[in-house]
Amino acid sequence: MTEHNIRVLALGLIQRADGAMLLSPGFDSVKNEPFYRLLGGGVEFGETGSEALRREFMEELGLEVTISPLLLTAENIFTFEGERGHQIMMMYQCAFTDESIYEQQTVPRIDGEPEAVWRTREDIMVERAKLYPAEVTELL
Repeated sequence: MTEHNIRVLALGLIQRADGAMLLSPGFDSVKNEPFYRLLGGGVEFGETGSEALRREFMEELGLEVTISPLLLTAENIFTFEGERGHQIMMMYQCAFTDESIYEQQTVPRIDGEPEAVWRTREDIMVERAKLYPAEVTELL
């Protein structure tokens, strides 16, 4: 039996000058759907969204980010791999403190997940992939 909880997430929107966003690739085998999502993760008890985001970027990429004020808060009820999920997401504009990261084609992850990739909205459309959370598209 699956435990049903609402998960609170902090997500970071990082963009290059050409408009490409740094995204984590994924695939839902039940929907047969490729997708990309913003990097970030769960907010722990007693942690602010911006603190969580700094921690997540360090845990996932080993990189420091600066965080601008909150862009958007959104609620997401979804299905992934056939399981329902429910999230409250805080999205922040972020920037790498090491500007050389913007010149890399991909950004390796140290947490064992597939490397992060730079994609424009047009790239995502050509690949017939989805961008999650969908509210990101409204911000661009």
